[in-house]
Amino acid sequence: PVDFVGHSVSAMIGVLASLRAPERFRTLTHVCPSPCFLNHPPDYYGGFSREDLEDLIALVRQNEPAWVQALAPAVAMNPERPEVQAELEERFCELPPTVAYDFARATFLADHRAELAAVPVPSLVLYSRTDAIVPPGVIGFMREHLPRATFLELDVSGHLPHLSDPEQTADALRAFFDAHASAHRLSGPSAR
Repeated sequence: PVDFVGHSVSAMIGVLASLRAPERFRTLTHVCPSPCFLNHPPDYYGGFSREDLEDLIALVRQNEPAWVQALAPAVAMNPERPEVQAELEERFCELPPTVAYDFARATFLADHRAELAAVPVPSLVLYSRTDAIVPPGVIGFMREHLPRATFLELDVSGHLPHLSDPEQTADALRAFFDAHASAHRLSGPSAR
């Protein structure tokens, strides 16, 4: 089995994969995850109204540089580390327009809230102190609906803690993996 690490939307890809093949996963780590970016008032606030998301997706579809200029600062949220935003802008600009559009639609319009309760393996949820993309209510929702999960707030701002503070992120991952590797060894066939 593997220890899966997914950031943002890829964290939900890990959730879906673990539901299809639970025997292949020892743990899941979700870094700044969101099961749904769209607001569903009054019970769920994913951070964006439908109009906000449709406007953003329209900019992406038109291949307007404005979408990169609008999204990158909100995602990076780290003015003291301008290289984080610069790297993100570069990556966004490298995407072929059709890929960027398909990715934006699949990411921002997906809703995987219902799948959280069925996650079959232990999870770690790492989230930033402040994140314009994943508001605190999303983490609260996950806390209520994701079983066997440990939640850890990182002392970092923005949606990219692995770029803003890779050491802090790596330390949290190591501690979680070590704890679950030990538990796996103790409960494995050789421990019986």
